[in-house]
Amino acid sequence: MPNFTSLPPELLLEVVSHLHNPEDIRHFRLLSVRCACLARPLLFRHFGSSDRPASIHSVRRFLRILSKEPKLAKLTEYASVNWGFGNNDSHSDSEFDADMVIWDREVQDLNLRKNHPLRRTYWMRSGIDDGRDENIRLDHCYNKACIPLLLCKLPNLKTLEVVSAAIGWSSRNALWEGILNVFPALENLSWRSGSRKRYHINCIVPIIMRAPRLRSVSAAGCYGDRLQEIPTNTYFLPHTTGSITSLELSPSWLHPRSLDVLLQMAPKLVSFKSHHVAWFQVPLFWVHLLHVQDTLEVLELRVQRKSNIPSVLSRLRNFLRLKRLVADLNLVYDSSLGDALDMVLPRGLEYLEPVNGIYLGCPQKCLEAMKGIVKAKADGRMLCLKEVRYPPPPVDHPLYCPAEDARLREELKKTCVMYEVLLQYG
Repeated sequence: MPNFTSLPPELLLEVVSHLHNPEDIRHFRLLSVRCACLARPLLFRHFGSSDRPASIHSVRRFLRILSKEPKLAKLTEYASVNWGFGNNDSHSDSEFDADMVIWDREVQDLNLRKNHPLRRTYWMRSGIDDGRDENIRLDHCYNKACIPLLLCKLPNLKTLEVVSAAIGWSSRNALWEGILNVFPALENLSWRSGSRKRYHINCIVPIIMRAPRLRSVSAAGCYGDRLQEIPTNTYFLPHTTGSITSLELSPSWLHPRSLDVLLQMAPKLVSFKSHHVAWFQVPLFWVHLLHVQDTLEVLELRVQRKSNIPSVLSRLRNFLRLKRLVADLNLVYDSSLGDALDMVLPRGLEYLEPVNGIYLGCPQKCLEAMKGIVKAKADGRMLCLKEVRYPPPPVDHPLYCPAEDARLREELKKTCVMYEVLLQYG
C-alpha cells in the first residue's frame, strides 16, 4: 500500500510550500530522507525569531553555510538578529580560519574602498592594542562585521528585526557606504533597544535610504540630537524613493530636526505613532507633521505631560484623510474657538482616544468635551465618528471626584448610544 512519502515529488513540493510553522517543518523532515531533503530549504526562510533573535554565533555559522551553498541566501525572507557588541562564544581554530577567509572574500566581492569600516584592515588599524592576541582581536572585530556582511547576502529579505543596537558601530552611515542594492526587497524594518536603554536614530536611516520597497518602520528606544552624515542633496540613493506608509517611534527622544528628516523620507505616510516625545519639542513636531497632512490617516501622539503643554494640533481639521486620532486633548484645543473642541477635529475622523483623561487641567472637563464631540454628529460635523475609547479614571489627579466622574461617564455612555458611537473604557 503506497504511503505519504511515496507521493510524486511535485505533490510533496506542493505540501512543503504550505508549511510555515517551524515545528511542522521539523515533523515533515522526520518522515523520511526524501522529505528531509525537500524541506531543507524551508529551514532558511526564517533566520531567528522575534522572541529568540539570532546571536552573533548563529550569524557566523550561517555565513559558513552560505559560503558552501550560496543559493540558500535567496531563500531567506525574514531575519531577526541581536546586533550587540559581540559575545564570548568560543570558536574552534578551523572555524576561525574559515571565518577569516569568508571575511576577506565577502569584502572583496563587495568591492569596498580601502578604508571601509567592513574591512579587516580598518579594525586592526583603528583597534586599541590592549595586549590581547591578534587572533582574539580579529575574532572580536569579526563579531561586529559579520551581521552587515550577512545582510548584504540576502537579496530577498523582506523583514528585518534588530535587537540591542551596537551603539557607535551600527549608527554610522559609512557602514553602508558604497554598498548598493543591499536591501532591494526589504518591506518591514523593526529596531528595538532590548536591554539597552536607547540607540541613535542613525542606526536605521542608512537602511531606509537603501530600501526602495520599505513600507513599515518601527523604532523603539531611539534618540538623536541631529541626523549626521546624511547627503544634503537627497535623502535616498539614486533610483530610490520614499515608500514608507507606517512609522512608529515608541518610545523616542528625537530632536525635531531628526523627526523632520524622517517625515520627509516618508511622503506617502499613512500611519504615524510617536510615544513619549518630550513636551517642549511638540510645537516643532507639528510643523514637521505638515509634510504628510495630505496622506496621514492614523496619528498617535503620546507626550510626557506638562501643565503648560501647548495646543499645537489645532489645525488638525486640515488633515482631511485622518481617520484615527490618539492624543492628549490639550494638544488640539484652540482657545479662540472656546470649548467647541469638535471644530478643530477632521470631519472624517472615525476613532478618537484621549490618552490621559485630562482636559484644561480637569478630568471632568475631558468627559464633557468628549460628550460634546459625540453630540456634534447631530450638527453634521462629526458624521464619520464610529468609536471612542476612554482611558481609566485619573485617580491620582487632585481634581478627580469619583461621584462626578461616574455620573459623567454614564452620560457619555448614553450619548454614545444615542448617536450610534461605540464606547470602550480602558
